[in-house]
Amino acid sequence: MMDFLRVSRRLLEEGAPVSRSEFDLVLKLRTELERLHARSENDLRNLESIFNLVEMGSLLNLLPGVKAEDIPQASAAIRKVLAETI
Repeated sequence: MMDFLRVSRRLLEEGAPVSRSEFDLVLKLRTELERLHARSENDLRNLESIFNLVEMGSLLNLLPGVKAEDIPQASAAIRKVLAETI
């Protein structure tokens, strides 16, 4: 899981069906979730942790750096990056 984003980026460059915008959204989510680091213990190098935080954000309709109306798109993007990488 630690190299998941690196592998995802390589697959994207090799023509995987994940769009650049979805991958970039996942990277943006990772950056925005760093705000939580001061308040909680999360390994943002691990995509599973990012996925869990995004899913919790979907349930709460609250995700750092993401407008409430854009949370479903963020959830869909991380699911697609995960699915296409696996």
